[in-house]
Amino acid sequence: MAFAVRYGNRDYPIGEARFIVGRSESCELCLEDPMASRNHAELVFADGALRVSDMGSRNGVFVNEEKVEGSRQLEHGDKIRIGSQGMLVLRRGGIRSDTLAQAPVTERLQAFGILGALADKALAMGNGAEAERILGRQLEALLEQAEREHTLEAGIFPKVSSYALRIATTSRKAKWIDFLFRLHASHQELMDADTVNELYGLSRKVTGASRAHLRAYVAALGPKAATFSPGERFVLGRLEGLEALLN
Repeated sequence: MAFAVRYGNRDYPIGEARFIVGRSESCELCLEDPMASRNHAELVFADGALRVSDMGSRNGVFVNEEKVEGSRQLEHGDKIRIGSQGMLVLRRGGIRSDTLAQAPVTERLQAFGILGALADKALAMGNGAEAERILGRQLEALLEQAEREHTLEAGIFPKVSSYALRIATTSRKAKWIDFLFRLHASHQELMDADTVNELYGLSRKVTGASRAHLRAYVAALGPKAATFSPGERFVLGRLEGLEALLN
């Protein structure tokens, strides 16, 4: 049977040709990860078997958290880790749909803490562009999940929101303000007062944030507004007033 590796939301088929994973744009699977080497690992499918080899990388290749020495044969369900990125080995045919649905989420969450630590260092130095490079792809994948499934795993939503706000503050990019509107709309979640206050300050410094995303977010909160406390209604009013500052 043919093999593939699942990374993020995509399956990458493994054919007869060499399949290289690393940071180089010439790789069949390009990883945006500072812990990955340019040409990090090679996967080869031959004689009905799939094998992975370390190409002399700095940080090694791990299968099921065991470091690969030389090469190793892979089986369906094996987990490969390269740098801080995880991917799942799939044998085409006979794969349970619930496993496919859950695997990319699990891999993203396992890597979040490692990448988050790197992003924290960049943010502490005020380098929003570097933090965006490290975490941007993962945050966007989690937003896609939130908008598709209207839920994120327990404890992940506030982390995603916090990183998006901190990147918005340091990079001053409108896309991360829009990201916050979309994320909270997906959960019909009212922002806390501190986040709204931060957005008031940002809106005076950042141009291009979407009024349409803000309106969609406020509209998503509509069905819950009747249950809001006085304090929550005040925050909702502040959100509605934010539209006048977006430009």
